[in-house]
Parts: sequence; C-alpha cells; structure tokens
Amino acid sequence: MRQVARAVAALGLGLATLPFRAAPTLPHQTVVLQTLDKVTARTGLIEAPVGEEMRLGTLGITARTCLETPPTEPPESAAFLEIQELPPASAADTTPVPLFSGWMFAS
Repeated sequence: MRQVARAVAALGLGLATLPFRAAPTLPHQTVVLQTLDKVTARTGLIEAPVGEEMRLGTLGITARTCLETPPTEPPESAAFLEIQELPPASAADTTPVPLFSGWMFAS
C-alpha cells in the first residue's frame, strides 16, 4: 500500500513541474488535414469546411470543430473529426461504417 501511495505522490509531483501549455481556443471555419496514401506513399493537404462532409477516396470526413492557440502562445491546433467508410454506390447496404470520432491534435 505504501508503494502505491509513493507512486501516486511522485506522479503528482511530476505533473506539478510540467510547463503550462495553453489549450487551443480560437475557432476556425476550415480544417487543413495532411493525408498519407500508405500504398503509394503520396502525401497531400486537403481543406475541409467545418460542418460539411468531404470525400477522400472511400472515406467521408466531417470536421465538427477546429481550434487554434492565440498567436502569443506556442502553436497548437485541435480538430474534432468524424470519419466514415462510405460504401460503393452499387452496394446493397449503403449505410456508412463509422471508423473514427474524436479529437486530433497538432503541434
């Protein structure tokens, strides 16, 4: 039991000494995403308007929000994305398959 208490105390001390980093707070209307095609090793940049679904191959990407830190703080960005696999038009079941829903961060 004492070992657990020491570990928790050490963890608390370690967290107290971490530098403070500002959270992203400035909203944007467009998300800029970098893409990587793992088959061809090609990279690219795409811009997705917040609230609109855009297609990238068989994926449907919807950015729900995009935030950035103020210019006076270290650069940090965060976007809440929903990514779905879209079935081909010829498929019997045309229901999209959810793949990811959550925050993505960039420094």
